[in-house]
Amino acid sequence: MKIDLFNEIQDPRPWTDDHEHRRIGEALEQARLGDDLGYDCWWQVEHHGGEEFSLSSAPELMLAAISQRTRPIRLGHSALKMLAEHEAVSPRLRRPASSATSCASGRPGRRPRAPRSSSSAG
Repeated sequence: MKIDLFNEIQDPRPWTDDHEHRRIGEALEQARLGDDLGYDCWWQVEHHGGEEFSLSSAPELMLAAISQRTRPIRLGHSALKMLAEHEAVSPRLRRPASSATSCASGRPGRRPRAPRSSSSAG
């Protein structure tokens, strides 16, 4: 059985002067521990302005940092926010993910899709 980890970097009050630095450091340590314990994938979420709910506004940066502290665990971006007018994934969204994958020595968190049916429509 494969088990993944999902992280939002929650930041409950009361806050200290270094609360963001401390929470991000804790998340990095949790990812390293997950790697050591044999978890399959670390998923980093993206949220903006969530205060206590989430400090994860730049998941690509977190995944790049995690990639430098871990080895076999796969890394994944669990959600990607896009504006409705984008018909295709723009380079602005593609490049950070590509850079994070490069830092991680090609350890994407994407799960392989099941093969599509080869039947042709009419």
